[in-house]
Amino acid sequence: MGWFSSFRKKVVKYSFLALGFPFLALSGADWSTTEIHYQLGQLKNVATGGDSQKTNVFTLQHASGWKYGDNFFFVDWIKNETSDHGLHAEWYPNISLKKTTGYDINHVVKDVGLTLGLDVSPKVNFVKYMPGIRFDWDVKRFAFLKTLVAAYIDDSDGTAFVPAEKNSWIVDTSYKYPFSIRSAKMSLQGHFEYVGERDKIGGGTSKGWFLSQMQFRYDLGHSVMKTDDKLYLGFEWQYWENKLGNASIDENAMQFLTVWAF
Repeated sequence: MGWFSSFRKKVVKYSFLALGFPFLALSGADWSTTEIHYQLGQLKNVATGGDSQKTNVFTLQHASGWKYGDNFFFVDWIKNETSDHGLHAEWYPNISLKKTTGYDINHVVKDVGLTLGLDVSPKVNFVKYMPGIRFDWDVKRFAFLKTLVAAYIDDSDGTAFVPAEKNSWIVDTSYKYPFSIRSAKMSLQGHFEYVGERDKIGGGTSKGWFLSQMQFRYDLGHSVMKTDDKLYLGFEWQYWENKLGNASIDENAMQFLTVWAF
């Protein structure tokens, strides 16, 4: 079965590259937004047994729409008290049924897409592919509400801290709910996901986890500065049950958040 597993990973990898690279083009975007985030809070460090440490997170995030779909990625730079800094990145190119065929579902599900997710952390040789189907929901007052149902395919080299794993599945819902109180503009946005339990190569189990990252944003640029500058202040509430598959570590933490969008 070793050759088949290797062959399957190569098929997924090259399918991802073939379908994903067109979304890297910088021309022809229907719309785009790029954000720089800074977060500060007490997060649990799984590498040191789950103790809470002051953690800085800098994020570059981008979303854009294209002729045949849309594109979303982010890159985190994370630094806590005891570990060296590390990078974590995720990329989700999506091909839209509505954009490619012109077919309008015109129902509670307003579009369906083929998504090929990629999740990497270079320092620990962590690589996951997430090919799946995304449903875009038509729900009043939400700027967007989307659910991805995907495989969770491991292509990691494996380390003592992050071992290679067997494959699993993931369900992820992302959302944005804007609202106003008088002239003050705010929003609740973020995502929540569930990743199924999977066996580690070489023994042991990574428990299924539930992760929710919800941001409250206050539009400082519009509400206070009275400009079109997109500057936001707020917080992110992170709740993570079985953090990184560890059954003994649950996290419930608030982080200070500032965002500049352009």
